[in-house]
Amino acid sequence: MTLNPQTPTTLGPQPPATFTPQALNARNFPPASLHLGSPIRGIPPPDVAIKPEAPEKPSQHPQPLWPKVDALVKEIESLKWQVHEVTVRKDYYQNLAQFYQEWAGKTVTRACQLTIESDIRQQEIQTAISRLQRLTLEVGNNVKEYGEKARDRHNEVGNL
Repeated sequence: MTLNPQTPTTLGPQPPATFTPQALNARNFPPASLHLGSPIRGIPPPDVAIKPEAPEKPSQHPQPLWPKVDALVKEIESLKWQVHEVTVRKDYYQNLAQFYQEWAGKTVTRACQLTIESDIRQQEIQTAISRLQRLTLEVGNNVKEYGEKARDRHNEVGNL
């Protein structure tokens, strides 16, 4: 049994023929606009474009000397390529996952900061409302006191 390097060896969606972050984002990940303008740092694209190997030149011998050995060597070479391909993908996806974890961590941290700031602002609003109520009562008392004094003066003037 000879494995073809072009046949998928894993389940799930396969990466595009050229293995670039843009092609991956277009196919398997949210749009780049979710990155909020920050490029993916620390995640180098794989250094090898995943392409099938070039076909081998036909053997000089009309009949291979050891057909089973030659078939096994070809299968081993095919498996080596597949292992390399999977390793490149694994490293890339691990780096991408690490980026998303860090990005999510920063987002959660910022959300916590905003929640704390919101609580502080809510306390400041409550304090301002309480002060406004006190000032309103004080103004009301001053108006009442002024009105009583004005009435007393009016009565004094009327009594003269």
